[in-house]
Amino acid sequence: MRYEPIPTKLFSDRRESFTGKMVPGSIAVFCSNDPMPRNGDQFYPFRQDSDLFALCGLDQPGTIIVLYKDAKRKSNHALAFILPQDPEHMIWHGERYSLKKAREISGISSIYTLDQWDKIMPELFGSVKSIYIHPRQQDRFETHVLSQNDRMGEKLKQQYPHHTFSAAQPIMQQLSMIKHPAEIALLKKAVEVTGSAFENVLQQIRPGMKEYEVEADLNYVISKHGCQHAFE
Repeated sequence: MRYEPIPTKLFSDRRESFTGKMVPGSIAVFCSNDPMPRNGDQFYPFRQDSDLFALCGLDQPGTIIVLYKDAKRKSNHALAFILPQDPEHMIWHGERYSLKKAREISGISSIYTLDQWDKIMPELFGSVKSIYIHPRQQDRFETHVLSQNDRMGEKLKQQYPHHTFSAAQPIMQQLSMIKHPAEIALLKKAVEVTGSAFENVLQQIRPGMKEYEVEADLNYVISKHGCQHAFE
């Protein structure tokens, strides 16, 4: 893992806050970002969808979480679907979550592999009248590349044409405005590490240095503390 474990309560509390704002008889579906190809056999560094991460903390591609406000079975209040573990994938790209590890990180007890989606979800979708989807909000730029959330939304609209569809983004925006105590602690750490990184640069910088040398000094401290850049 690229960073220290995040308290599971952050994710479970966020899920509870989201479901508290859902209309009765509804399900919400959130998908992970896609890995973006770089060339024939390599991908750009993966960056998880921020809203999915805020709800479960699962930081890998091929992840879907489902929130079911009025599920009769407690185990169906929150579900997650992940890619199965693959020994060959582990050799070249690293280990995927086990079902046990995904439960520990997310606090979601009902974890399944993606190949079980078609066995589990049709019955649940058939028991509700409304579905929250999470299409990309293109407020600052336009792209012709559809996200997994975009594709999922179109697929569900075709499969369930008589359901009502709503965007999950307005609820997530409301929730993001009030920070969880665990989130505040993480923000404080990020500020502290950022300050240390710039102090290190000030100590190392000399006339004639290249920008990439300064960048290396900055990145060293950030990576050493298990952090990543918030933006490029």
